[in-house]
Amino acid sequence: NWLKNSGDSSVLSALKETDEIFCGNDNMNDPGCLAGLSVGEWLNSATSKLGDWATTDFESRDDKWKAMSELFKRFGSENQESSDWTRSLQEWKRRFPFHSFVHKPEGMPSSGSPTSDQRFLVCFGKRVASELHRRPAGQHIMTDQNNIGCHGFWNSDDVSSMLDRMVELWKPPTCQLSEMTYIMKRQILEMFGSMNTRLFDALPTMLMDEELANQGLLEQHMAGPLPFSPDAILVEGQEYVDGMRVRALTENKRPFDCVDVPLSEVVGKKCDHIAEAGDLGTLEVDPSSAEPLMVIWDTDSSKGESAVGTAAIEIIPREWEKNGGVGAFASDLVAGVSQIADGALDVWNGMFRQQYTSLATMMSGSTSKWAVCPVKSDVNMTELDGHLGVEDAAFQDHQKEAYAKWTGYTAKIPGEECETPAFLKAELFGESQICEISELHADHLEKYTKEDGTLEEFICPLKVPLPASEQLTVLHEKNTCFLRMTENQLRHYQWQYNGKYPARKQNDRKPNVPGIEYELIKLSHVPGSGAVSFGKTCSLEEWQQVPRFCRSPTVRNVWPTSSEMAQMMALAVTGSVGVGATAIVEAVGAYQSILAIRDNNTMNRTAQVVGEQIWDTLTGTGRLLWSAGKAAVSELTSGLSGASERNLRMEAEFFGDGDPGELLHSMSYQRSIGASGATSNSKERFQRYVMTYPCTGFEPAYEFALKKQWSAVALRVVREAVQKSHVDGDGVPLVLKSTLLEATVRAEAALFLRQNEETGDETWYTYGASMTVTSSDVGDWRITGYLPQPDQPDCEWQWSSMSCSPDDQCRLEGLKCVPEDQPSQPTLASEGWWRVLDDALAKAVGGLPVEQQELSELKGLHVSFYCGPKSLFDPTIVAHAPEQSSSLVQCLQSAVKSNSVLRAKQPWKLYLPEEVIVVAIFQEVETAYCFGSGLTQDLCAGGAKANAEIESHLSATDKQSLDGAYQGLRTGNGYPQGTLAEVVMRPEDLLEVAGIFTRP
Repeated sequence: NWLKNSGDSSVLSALKETDEIFCGNDNMNDPGCLAGLSVGEWLNSATSKLGDWATTDFESRDDKWKAMSELFKRFGSENQESSDWTRSLQEWKRRFPFHSFVHKPEGMPSSGSPTSDQRFLVCFGKRVASELHRRPAGQHIMTDQNNIGCHGFWNSDDVSSMLDRMVELWKPPTCQLSEMTYIMKRQILEMFGSMNTRLFDALPTMLMDEELANQGLLEQHMAGPLPFSPDAILVEGQEYVDGMRVRALTENKRPFDCVDVPLSEVVGKKCDHIAEAGDLGTLEVDPSSAEPLMVIWDTDSSKGESAVGTAAIEIIPREWEKNGGVGAFASDLVAGVSQIADGALDVWNGMFRQQYTSLATMMSGSTSKWAVCPVKSDVNMTELDGHLGVEDAAFQDHQKEAYAKWTGYTAKIPGEECETPAFLKAELFGESQICEISELHADHLEKYTKEDGTLEEFICPLKVPLPASEQLTVLHEKNTCFLRMTENQLRHYQWQYNGKYPARKQNDRKPNVPGIEYELIKLSHVPGSGAVSFGKTCSLEEWQQVPRFCRSPTVRNVWPTSSEMAQMMALAVTGSVGVGATAIVEAVGAYQSILAIRDNNTMNRTAQVVGEQIWDTLTGTGRLLWSAGKAAVSELTSGLSGASERNLRMEAEFFGDGDPGELLHSMSYQRSIGASGATSNSKERFQRYVMTYPCTGFEPAYEFALKKQWSAVALRVVREAVQKSHVDGDGVPLVLKSTLLEATVRAEAALFLRQNEETGDETWYTYGASMTVTSSDVGDWRITGYLPQPDQPDCEWQWSSMSCSPDDQCRLEGLKCVPEDQPSQPTLASEGWWRVLDDALAKAVGGLPVEQQELSELKGLHVSFYCGPKSLFDPTIVAHAPEQSSSLVQCLQSAVKSNSVLRAKQPWKLYLPEEVIVVAIFQEVETAYCFGSGLTQDLCAGGAKANAEIESHLSATDKQSLDGAYQGLRTGNGYPQGTLAEVVMRPEDLLEVAGIFTRP
């Protein structure tokens, strides 16, 4: 009733007339108001309405606002004689005790502004939305005004009617109020329940912290490991560094003079630990100690330090452990992002919609304040600000979302938008972009004083961030690489994750700057819950400085169909449980896309199809085989020393997985963006972001499969050469003492003929491969076999007896009859070619098909091995080789020690220019050769050149068949399908397959 009767109130009339000073009855923010009204007219209007008080010229916009301020100040003194005015003004002040304003930095739109008589706003809920605060240099204490759930602006008649309608809608008989009250109470109770759940979820870690505090270890545990600072010492020309891995060469006792017998307590000291020869451990170095070298043996459960001498240990690669682990990537579940639905009732949809849309336009993104009280002129502002808070930036941001239905505003999803950072050096970070995922404020919501009386330095997110799995899903959709800190880098740069300890400080108030030494990863699979899988490549530093070893590998003789490419991958990933199905599907899909572009004109869609059986081999459980607790080894690497451990190491190089929270933390960086300056004591703000880097063409499963396949081929070539080599007094194969190891391996097909007058002659090929080493400069390094002597029996297969004849001098070997004393090992002819017995190596060059094949499928490769620091290899030119200055084996053996020293000194570094690597470079055998006594037209088809020397390594039995006559030989040429131009390996890999360096 009061509102109904206030329509002709003198106070309301004065308010209305004051607003009309600017715009008459038009919208109060009409941009034409100030332009269309002269200063003189405005002054006359003000004087005629509210008295002759203005005697000053007013020229600027600010002057006019000051004048209006003066008009409002006179409300308290004007017409004091009038008791009606006084009573009316007091009633207005009682009902509306605070002054407020609404402001947008970019200016208020005139279309959404109220007219001079629309002075009423109706809202639900409490109107105060922040702490008390003060603007910089401000003279009033203010608080944010809650404009959510408001409708208007209305004149006095309309607002009275709207209030009546509200009563009608929510009066008790409609039951709407009881329903909403129930829902609100339930939501409050659910919040209480959530608080209780969070408490009890946190109790285990809180109790652990209490126990750590009782033991005086809490601060140390919360701080985490210190940054790396390894000690080093030079002993007898060899440098030893903290953290190096070593192997015991002899028995090691602690104490050294202990006695390991039942009566040791009587006859001497009892041993705390005994390390056997072959046990592994981690080195601890103390240069100032009389015993500078100590080892913590893996077999010592007490983790005590045992003194050692240099003769009792040998340095081994850092990754060597007793037991290798398997990454948990086998499970690939499909999951989506949970969606949050807005359940608000659409009561007002269509009801005074335009009125509400105008209000929404005005309120969305605006700042609304209550002016609580003025500040006295003699107040100490610094002391006052110490008791005041700040405005609620999160509330202001939520205002935009609350009015989104009417304004069309779309809230930004954290991490969705990325930009090029101006604060980072472009020459270091190249095409990198940053994507903000959160804004954090210091001392949010309020400061916290620790038990010692000091303030805790912390920051908290302004808005609740997305759950880690949902945030990673948003980032996954970008299909690019992200910069990630490894576990060692997190430790070294003190970027600790406390998400598993909810009672601890969660966010440090400090910057975390991206580093080019951090690794690049590509998100592979982000499930709704559980571990997130990702692919790994080089550090950003190496990607930019040595792109040769980081970019998508160069492949020769690419697969004409995606099915053939998928078959290659199926062979490589068998037994590799660390390769997730998603990564495999993405790799095959990427190759199908390449073929689709290539075949756009030919419409050759068949080349893009992958059969169901191949998909099952790639992504089904068939590839995840286990035997004796170890991952199965595929035929690519079967029989090679250390194959299982080496495969696991390669999986760890290309793939990773982790808890979503920990992974997101390792991908996150933050910087201070200063205080907002919105209040006199604004808090410092921090921007948390992830960093992207374009890694076009990076498909981890594809690169893993290629590296696994062709490193195995290279290692088999080394093993073949070593098996044919003499050794020196130290057991080192002479073939490795050359400065360069170059070998050629080629497929071969021997043609046989069976004559049959009735059915016609029949021909077929038997297949194999041969190899030679072409670069040894060591002299007579080869073990020469013995060719069959002329007086050996001519062995033949007899169908009647189903045996070889003569049976007392011959035996069956494979499908051939050979003399009983024929050596089973292949022989070397004078020029050094020998028959390859390694079926997997023969198969790699087309020498072991499952059925008869075209001669063009016979292939041949030159393989060259280069050893040296990465810095010696050209950073961009693929297959470029540096000059070799020392023998291959010397480079390999010294590299194991030097690489261990480098890794121990800087365990957080991924790219070390002086790290020694081995690069195997593959080149094609360009010419196919043929020679035969008959059917040379068939043997030499396709441009093969005749050469009688190609048979010289064959024995008599090689030219025999059960029922056919030997016609001649054809050799292979050209790259096998999908050949890598080069493959990078570790020095210990070659030493291991050569039998020089053995794994425990």
